[in-house]
Amino acid sequence: MGPTESEPTTNLPASDNQFVRSKPSETPKALSEKLDKLSAEAVRQEQSLQELQAYFQDQRSLLASTPSVWPVRGWVTSDFGPRADPYTGERVMHAGLDIAGPHGKEVLAPSDGTVVFAGLEGGYGNVLVIDHGYGIKTRYGHLSSLRVKAGEKVKRGQLIAGLGNTGRSTGPHLHYEVRVNGIAQNPRKFILDE
Repeated sequence: MGPTESEPTTNLPASDNQFVRSKPSETPKALSEKLDKLSAEAVRQEQSLQELQAYFQDQRSLLASTPSVWPVRGWVTSDFGPRADPYTGERVMHAGLDIAGPHGKEVLAPSDGTVVFAGLEGGYGNVLVIDHGYGIKTRYGHLSSLRVKAGEKVKRGQLIAGLGNTGRSTGPHLHYEVRVNGIAQNPRKFILDE
């Protein structure tokens, strides 16, 4: 039986490059509904892809902001945690690492960030504080020199200071702290190249 005027047909190529006529399997309304569903799904997929891209960009920024390298090479003379105060002998919490080295040795930014403080701070002597975003700040104490100023952006590996003996210090060293949302953390937890 051949096609009639009321039955739509589709021309499909045959294996011998001739066209044959066949009935469409779905009505135009059904095809339109399927196309609408596919379009909506494509929009959802595009939104999902954009969310994933934003997530990975945020993760990349977080990684760049994580203080994951040593700010100075030297030897750790005092670890994070309870210790005897070198002046009084009393047991106190030490909120960072003391890393000894030669006076003036270069101190490098362990990650990207913005300097939020550069100056004198009591017993810490010359101090730098860098805000790395994500609630992460690092503090560098007893510095001999400051090579950056408050408000300056720094990159991982950039020279920021010289190791020193300023403030309440028993010899040339860097007092290095990592704080997350204001709470002191063991810097060793962040350092990947130990």
